[in-house]
Amino acid sequence: MTISPEEIRKLFQTINSQFNKCLEPRMTCKNKAVRAHSVQNGRVIDLIAKDGHVIMLRPSFSNEKMDIEFKSVGRNRASTFTGLCNEHDTAIFKPIDTRPFDRENNEHLFLLAYRSVCRELHAIMEAAVKNQSVYRSRVERGVDAADATSAAGQMATERMIISYETYQYRFNNFDIPLVNGSFDNIEHDIIEIFHPAPMLAVSSLFSFDELRNVDGVVRVVLNVFPISNSISLAVFSYASTDRNMARAALDRILNSRDAYQKYELSRLILNRIENFMISPVHFDTWSAEKISRIKAAFTNTIANREQVPDHPDMMLF
Repeated sequence: MTISPEEIRKLFQTINSQFNKCLEPRMTCKNKAVRAHSVQNGRVIDLIAKDGHVIMLRPSFSNEKMDIEFKSVGRNRASTFTGLCNEHDTAIFKPIDTRPFDRENNEHLFLLAYRSVCRELHAIMEAAVKNQSVYRSRVERGVDAADATSAAGQMATERMIISYETYQYRFNNFDIPLVNGSFDNIEHDIIEIFHPAPMLAVSSLFSFDELRNVDGVVRVVLNVFPISNSISLAVFSYASTDRNMARAALDRILNSRDAYQKYELSRLILNRIENFMISPVHFDTWSAEKISRIKAAFTNTIANREQVPDHPDMMLF
């Protein structure tokens, strides 16, 4: 995909430096964005929360470095993003927020994926805006020259390009179909996960950066959520340009069963996803060694781009 500076400039004219923008499909809403959940706060978080809290991996900063820690997060702040106004968040997701989830309903599956895509688009745009702000500040302070290449300038440009590509992905595969009321263009694979109690929830758009199609990197939407005390669903969603390569990359998950399938799904989550929450009751069964090993593995995926090791402690279920 070739992107002109003018195309990127036009996109970023639609958002402001505070990034309080409703990213509804037409990108024309002027209402203030609110804190919306990417994982359903009612039925899903109800099943995994304890005393109104869930466990999530969060950065912890010190003078020397950044660490990743498992932290207890209040349910009203867990997995939220400020990417839609209250009016659009309510209207768009009403079919899945006011009725039980129906895995046979293409609209329900589409909206489940759309919510994850909106959350990821907001996160990527916010990062792009912050990087651009840091770069402008460095230029204004004379740290970087405006007419010379710099690491901060390259980072800002790369983030803007990623942001634009993600916006185009949503626009072409989700926004247009949503406005037209067409939900059949996104395909889904659904896995049933059986468990003694709800353990985990995931909402994410991620990419296989090593795989390329005509539109760029291959993207997959993953949602994992309990539908009862004994069953969770893992829903993989794909645009038409991504589905064949994505399914091949996910072969070990899609074509396995039981404990091995849960294990491979766990490693995928730790390798590629940061927006997931764990039941505190389930987390309390983990040993200190397991917690330490998972934190180290997750940190290495971010800091060093290392793959999560093949070890029994990587099992999240």
